[in-house]
Amino acid sequence: MAALAFAPAALAPATAVAHRQRGAASACQITLSVASARLTAGEPATLIGSLSCPLPGEAAEQAVTIDQHLAGTPGFTVVGTATTEGEGAFQLTTAALEVNSVFYASWQRVRSGREAVKLAPAVTISGPAAATQLPHAARRASADPQESTVTFAGTVGPVPAGTPVSLQRESATATEDWRRIGAGEVQADGSYSIPHSFAVAGPATVRVVVHARGQLAAASEPLTYEVAQRQNPRLTIASSARPLPYGHTLTISGVAAGAANEPLTLFARARDGAFAAIATTDTDTEGKYEFPAQSPATSTSYRVRGAHVASTAIFEGVAPELSTQVSSSAVDAGQTLTFSGTVTPGHTGQTVYLERQNPSGVGFHVLATTTLDEASQFSFAHRVFGAGKQVFRVKVPRDAETQAVASELLAVQVQPAPASSLEPEAPETPEAPGASF
Repeated sequence: MAALAFAPAALAPATAVAHRQRGAASACQITLSVASARLTAGEPATLIGSLSCPLPGEAAEQAVTIDQHLAGTPGFTVVGTATTEGEGAFQLTTAALEVNSVFYASWQRVRSGREAVKLAPAVTISGPAAATQLPHAARRASADPQESTVTFAGTVGPVPAGTPVSLQRESATATEDWRRIGAGEVQADGSYSIPHSFAVAGPATVRVVVHARGQLAAASEPLTYEVAQRQNPRLTIASSARPLPYGHTLTISGVAAGAANEPLTLFARARDGAFAAIATTDTDTEGKYEFPAQSPATSTSYRVRGAHVASTAIFEGVAPELSTQVSSSAVDAGQTLTFSGTVTPGHTGQTVYLERQNPSGVGFHVLATTTLDEASQFSFAHRVFGAGKQVFRVKVPRDAETQAVASELLAVQVQPAPASSLEPEAPETPEAPGASF
């Protein structure tokens, strides 16, 4: 009996220690944030957080559990664990995300708040080769519509079958104003196809936009073309290069039907200007002609006139020179890369995009936008997260004076970094090309 009387007293110190540990744990706090809360489907999320406790060293070398809720499914499931560093900081990079998700972190009975990650679907687009001259839709009742139909196709994912997609064309003002010119829907395999006939001649920049329920709006990269004018069969006109790289030359040529050895005049018109004569030549014995080489500094329209006939006007787009560099080809996660460069000829205020290649390796999505300064220079400061190879490029969209141009691919190797060095991005909502969806 005596032994039994002393048993509780013998156990008391251990019980008191256990109570103190539980009390200390309950006084701990845990936080969680997402390095970037806006991702494209197929990208992983980098989760960063911190465990803080009142007892020195208690927050170090602790296993923190990360739970995830997938949109459209019930409850949370454990997706991984992270070990805290000396000051309690921890990080975890998830697998590629395909749907919107919510995360929280826990340690013992302590739990963080919930952090949401929204995805934009990955949108690709393909069509005729870049800079192709597209056919103009014929108005003749007898014309075969298939002769002027162009098909744009691609993939969207992941979104439900039947999700609508819109084909948009940038307005002639080139002020980031887009209008819908066609529509389609996503098939069960994630593909779409939109046929379209262009009734308006001139520069044509197109993209596909997707509004999937519950996801961020997304747009494909823009494609730039030239829609051909209907030719005057009595006096045709053609250019030797479309588009024309800045600083290069082109020739304007064609045929004047039944007009041997006749004088012709070449007229040119730049933005907001009027047609003015710039060169003359004579047709040969077959009515063929060719004017001396031209080197326009900006996109220019040309027209040829004879004594009693005039050609249609053709638009010659000039592609600017784009010089781009990145501050480093290898960087630690959480660090800032600087992408900078120059566009020639200068266009103060022109929009410039920083784009990242989609996880699939097909197509790009916009990370940030800026404008050219008075020296026609640009600079982006972009923080990178995750690990492994990431591919970027800079793109300048078409404006009223020059055509669209993209830089060479810029590959950057991202190295893992200590969790204590990581901070989440400031809230932002980078958009796909164009301000409106």
